[in-house]
Amino acid sequence: MIISYLIRRIREEPDPVRFIASRLLWRTGLCSLLTIPRQGYDLTFFPTDMSAALWLNRHYSDQDRSVIGGILRPGDTFVDVGANVGELSLFAAQSMGKRGFVVSIEAHPKTFSYLRRNIDRNPHLTLQAINAAAGNYNGKVNFTSRLSDGQNCVSAQGRCCIPTHTLDELLGNLGTIRLLKIDVEGYEKFVLEGAINLLTRTEYVYFEAWDRHAERYCYKTPEIAELLRSAGFQVPEFDASKCCNVLAAKFNAV
Repeated sequence: MIISYLIRRIREEPDPVRFIASRLLWRTGLCSLLTIPRQGYDLTFFPTDMSAALWLNRHYSDQDRSVIGGILRPGDTFVDVGANVGELSLFAAQSMGKRGFVVSIEAHPKTFSYLRRNIDRNPHLTLQAINAAAGNYNGKVNFTSRLSDGQNCVSAQGRCCIPTHTLDELLGNLGTIRLLKIDVEGYEKFVLEGAINLLTRTEYVYFEAWDRHAERYCYKTPEIAELLRSAGFQVPEFDASKCCNVLAAKFNAV
């Protein structure tokens, strides 16, 4: 089954040779010797699926970058929940300039170490990194440690025990937040439940929605939309039967 999956993936790739190379570099760890150049910042090709995707396809995050870049202005504040290795956090920091402020939150300790190192290799950009899970209570959660690390998530079967905090507690001292981005593999509803006060100071929320992910936590994706609407956001209609990213805006946001 694994072999047939790999063969299918290779056939689907526009550059199969580079795809195979990305997987070999990832699995051997030699990838960490390589740099992924971006406009205004650089990333290290760490042994993660996100790094591999960015090295394989320089347009991989273009849609997210377009949305984020179209909203953020010099001096704004951007909060990235589920920052992974920092691609969108660094893009946001570069977009807003020295007066901007970025908070990058990543739960998994190993992925966080890669995020921290990517931030350190770009000293001209200012970011605050937090190693914690965001949720609707303060305490501890179990977290998975899969090879496809971009799919790691809160799970009772997870072997990694990490601290969890509400965004209201973590970011209580922040002023107005221009954009709150959340990509936490289905845990989005609980992140928002722990950010009730923060949402009153937030202008835009950009979140991932997918029924398949929500089902693992026994809720329906429309509950995310209802929570945001009750907090004063306009939420467009979306089809979460397929993974999609949704931009919600406060009624008075400009």
